[in-house]
Amino acid sequence: MRFRLGMAAVLVLGVVLAGCGGGGGSTSDPAGVVKAVTDAMQAKQWDKIADYACAEKKDEIAKQFNFAESMAGSLPGVDTKKFSDALTIKFENLEVKEKSREGDKAVVSMKGKMSMTVAPDQLKELVKEALKASGQADVTDEMVEMALGAMGDQFNFSQDMDEEVTVVNEGGKWLICE
Repeated sequence: MRFRLGMAAVLVLGVVLAGCGGGGGSTSDPAGVVKAVTDAMQAKQWDKIADYACAEKKDEIAKQFNFAESMAGSLPGVDTKKFSDALTIKFENLEVKEKSREGDKAVVSMKGKMSMTVAPDQLKELVKEALKASGQADVTDEMVEMALGAMGDQFNFSQDMDEEVTVVNEGGKWLICE
């Protein structure tokens, strides 16, 4: 069983933004907007992430981070709130710096580590829900373990980051537009 769960969006955006670290960010400078997004990801404030996107990408990013919509086709019957509660995204040892700026565009360089984990016990419950929703009448622990084995470490990873992200200034705010 392959889960899509909208995690591709989380992972792709996480890779692009991974160099941000602690401390609150703002849209008043290029590095600040990147920090604000990673802070929102770590706090599981998915509905706020689109606030840091340029007008051109705002709807696309809002849709990517709408777990209910992302999971609807691939895992009907799974409670997206439970998935979000089970998920932990961490950014560690990260450095974020403005590399260059020209007019209304800037490049932010980022280095560090990003990790994502899903609490094992909660993941088992989510898999059980998915199997029941797919029509399995009696879901056994063995069935859940087999499904988890097929997923491998899809929901638990750590990755070193060395990335650059371009941000744009729209109306006095720096926003991500990649």
